[in-house]
Amino acid sequence: MEELKSKDAQSAEQKGQIKLDASAAETTYSNFVLVAAGPEEMVLTFGMRAADDANVKINDRVILSPKNAKRFLAALSQSMRTYEERFGVIDASFPQAKEQAGS
Repeated sequence: MEELKSKDAQSAEQKGQIKLDASAAETTYSNFVLVAAGPEEMVLTFGMRAADDANVKINDRVILSPKNAKRFLAALSQSMRTYEERFGVIDASFPQAKEQAGS
């Protein structure tokens, strides 16, 4: 998988300011995310949900300060722009509920 890094991350790595140690990193796939916010933190809860099931198995939680959450948003936005420039625009609209599909 190719990494799409933010310009800030690329610049910091090029300057030798950041050294990443991924030796203890684990990789999980998520198709569900819940975002909760309080005055001191933002909580991202990731999980897996089967297509026809309302139950979600929680995989991970990431807790960020509001400042780092905003930096994360900027980096993710830049990565999405880069991705869509390369691979095409993503339709992120939610599918209609089954009950509404028949009306």
